[in-house]
Amino acid sequence: MIQTQRQNVYDSYLEAALKKFKPKDLELYDLKKWKFDYRFLSILEYLKKDHTELKGEILKPLEEVLDGVFRFPMLEEKFACRLLTEVAYFQDWCKKAGHQIVRPNSMNNYGAILDHFGFKTALSDLVSSVIQPLANRLFRPEFAKKYGLDSHHGFLG
Repeated sequence: MIQTQRQNVYDSYLEAALKKFKPKDLELYDLKKWKFDYRFLSILEYLKKDHTELKGEILKPLEEVLDGVFRFPMLEEKFACRLLTEVAYFQDWCKKAGHQIVRPNSMNNYGAILDHFGFKTALSDLVSSVIQPLANRLFRPEFAKKYGLDSHHGFLG
């Protein structure tokens, strides 16, 4: 019974968010209009070329912080701020509409799941057209083939 009540609350929230929420900044929801950091674009261009070894000054922003875990600047700072502003706008909308936001995970009390308010297509496109090709170059071919990126869980908080 409790699970059914939780599911009903979740379903009601999702329906309202996807049907009633009106984005403040529509450009954010179209991957073609995203503003990528110039260093990230340079890395992508470098990786498109047939380099057998991944090294050089252009790859300096691509930092391997742990074995197989990479950190790099992806979005222009102003664009990232716009994304954060949109999340805050969505959170305010939820509060005013009386909806409890479903958080990204049990350890995150603040964030919002981007798919819940219209980013599903943009994030799916990001994974297939940008992240998967990047992963194909950064990881061994057998790893990339076996564990391809077939989904996403995007959130900001």
